Amino acid sequence: MIFRVALVLIKIVFGDGGNFKDCPTLYETLEKLRHIPIQHMDEEVIVQDVSSFFQLLHLKFLQTVRKENLYVSHLFSFLCYGTL
Repeated sequence: MIFRVALVLIKIVFGDGGNFKDCPTLYETLEKLRHIPIQHMDEEVIVQDVSSFFQLLHLKFLQTVRKENLYVSHLFSFLCYGTL
């Protein structure tokens, strides 16, 4: 659970785009992580963010699996029958 909260806090601090350009060194990165905005430190907000973040990750995982299965089935069809 701690790892999930850490991922969400990193997402909150750096945003979805990963604004790491603002922090070229480890020192700046740690300073930014030490000064997380107070509105994001509320337990209810963090729990909500963790829940929604991992639901999104699960959906992305399922989409990837479906794409891979589709690719494998097309490849299998091509190898076995010579058609897609």
